[in-house]
Amino acid sequence: MLPETWVAGSIDCEEIDILRSGDGPSDERCVATVRAGNAEANAALIAAAPEMLEALKQVTNAFARYISGSEGHYYEITQARAAIAKAEGK
Repeated sequence: MLPETWVAGSIDCEEIDILRSGDGPSDERCVATVRAGNAEANAALIAAAPEMLEALKQVTNAFARYISGSEGHYYEITQARAAIAKAEGK
């Protein structure tokens, strides 16, 4: 399943809204509002999160298949899967 696309929306008084792309009023598409000194960097990171999660899933699965039957790198696979579970709220 492809991830939902999020974008950094308008900047207003040092607040940036993270919006689901698509039609409809921005208040109905708002995923998060970022405030603080690093708002632009944080907003960019949050907006990229769905695609980064999907990429991590794909790379983790490909790497796990690649190393299947060999010794080593299980720590890395375990860490990646833990990060995926955390991002999915599991």
